Amino acid sequence: MTEPTPPAPTSADRARLLALTPAEALAGGLRGTAPGGLAPTLAGEGALAMAEQLRAANVPLEALDLCIVAFDRARERAQGPVIDDAARADLARALRVQAGDQPALRAWVEALADRAYVREDLPAALSFLVKVREVRALSAAALPR
Repeated sequence: MTEPTPPAPTSADRARLLALTPAEALAGGLRGTAPGGLAPTLAGEGALAMAEQLRAANVPLEALDLCIVAFDRARERAQGPVIDDAARADLARALRVQAGDQPALRAWVEALADRAYVREDLPAALSFLVKVREVRALSAAALPR
């Protein structure tokens, strides 16, 4: 017996992903029981939405990579169980620089940084961004613009 082929995404699915805001995707928090230690909405629909929004805005993967590096540096520098105000300010500043003139990317990474309060949030944020990068890279290779 063969597995049924999943239905192809519809324009309504794409419209829904393009309309999902970072605040909606992050409403359940960063951490959860989904793969990568992510909240289920973030691991699924949130990652798809961010990847699709970055694709629609022609955000280069390199810009996303720079934001991943900014979060990784923040993770490496985090001391203590709570991320202090200075470290949060450093992360926000780095993201403004790295996301630059990419409003779609900036909206997502700034919202993600705003939700990172404790040290454990930073690996979850990284896991999310890496997942988005993988989805975005695959969509760039598979889907014509």
